[in-house]
Amino acid sequence: MIVLGRNIRLEQRMTTPSYLLVVVPVASVLFALIVGGVFLAATGHPPIGTYLDLMKNGYTSFYGITDTLGLATPLICTGLAAAFAFRMNLYSIGQEGQMYLGMIGGAWAGIALAGALPGVLAVPLVLVFGALTGAAWVALPALLRARLGTSEIVSTLLLNYVALNLVNYLIFGSRGFFRDPTTAFP
Repeated sequence: MIVLGRNIRLEQRMTTPSYLLVVVPVASVLFALIVGGVFLAATGHPPIGTYLDLMKNGYTSFYGITDTLGLATPLICTGLAAAFAFRMNLYSIGQEGQMYLGMIGGAWAGIALAGALPGVLAVPLVLVFGALTGAAWVALPALLRARLGTSEIVSTLLLNYVALNLVNYLIFGSRGFFRDPTTAFP
């Protein structure tokens, strides 16, 4: 291949050099901080002060740590789902839809089990049911790929919108199990 007038030959590495295992994550975090700082500065916020406040308030108090972990847990689980799919050479980009369906399944299980079981049993069952519901959502693209040969990238991406609209319907449009018919807003 010729790039900028030079003949370049590309070869696949058999192993990753050990220094790259440290350099790449550190450089990625620094790059993210710089890009975030540019956006903060463009909106009139001091980047360094904002990052210091984030560290101070997000990681130094019990409330900050629990709030950070509570907000990060769905994203961590979604990232693990993506990593699992990518490890199997399946390029599923429908983790957002799986997360939405998992939330619907968990909400349904939580409502159904409320008062029926003690919290020590109900909470793990709600989590398991939510995970199973999210995993079941990916069965449709898997079936489409296995039977019809469709791209899982396209089908999972399009099913994200189906899941999002289902969540919106259950929150704003339905009357029944997920929404109290006597209230005006969820």
